[in-house]
Amino acid sequence: MICHTETHPHFRREGSDLYLDVPVTVTEAALGARIEVPTLGGVATVSVPPGTSAGMKLRLRGRGGKLSSGEGRGDLYALIKIVPPKVLTDEQRKLFEQIRDAGDGTPRADLGW
Repeated sequence: MICHTETHPHFRREGSDLYLDVPVTVTEAALGARIEVPTLGGVATVSVPPGTSAGMKLRLRGRGGKLSSGEGRGDLYALIKIVPPKVLTDEQRKLFEQIRDAGDGTPRADLGW
């Protein structure tokens, strides 16, 4: 018997694991936050650690698809997508400039480019 599954508007499946792109703000990524994400069984709260980078995977154990054995579930991975504001107020721009000016260099410094 062949079983086909339809694509989901939010989740991608790899085996029994599910993947979900989760947009977070720059401040949520830098300072950390507790955010809600959808799962197959409803909404779950996940902690975004301070200093989270774009592309980081946050694992929600046992919140994925059913295992092929029929017992248990895979995991759900929340893939962090940092979304900067499209438009800055004057105050926000000044704050970002202050952060830049007080910065600790560039993350590209050790790449040897």
